[in-house]
Amino acid sequence: MEIILPRFFVILSFFVVSIFVYRPFCRLFCPYGAIASLVAKFSLFKLKKGDTCVNCGKCDAKCPTGNISQKYGECYLCGRCFRVCNVEAIAFC
Repeated sequence: MEIILPRFFVILSFFVVSIFVYRPFCRLFCPYGAIASLVAKFSLFKLKKGDTCVNCGKCDAKCPTGNISQKYGECYLCGRCFRVCNVEAIAFC
C-alpha cells in the first residue's frame, strides 16, 4: 500500500493537470517534446494561413499539436495541415 499510494497520486495529478494543460507529459516531461518545442519556437520556417482560408477546420483537426495558429510555438512542421487544405491556404513563410 505504501508504494501504490504515491503512484496513484502521480497518475491522478496528470489527469487533473490535463484538464487545464494540453498533453502535460509531452509538454513538461518528455525530452523529445521539450526539444521539438524549443526547435519549433526558434525555427526559421513557419506555416501561415493565407487569405484564401475558408475556416473549414480541417487543418485544426489534423494538427497533432492542436496549434495551427502557432501561438504557442509548438508546430514542428509535419505538414499534415498543409496536405489536408483543399484551398491551399497554408504556406511556408
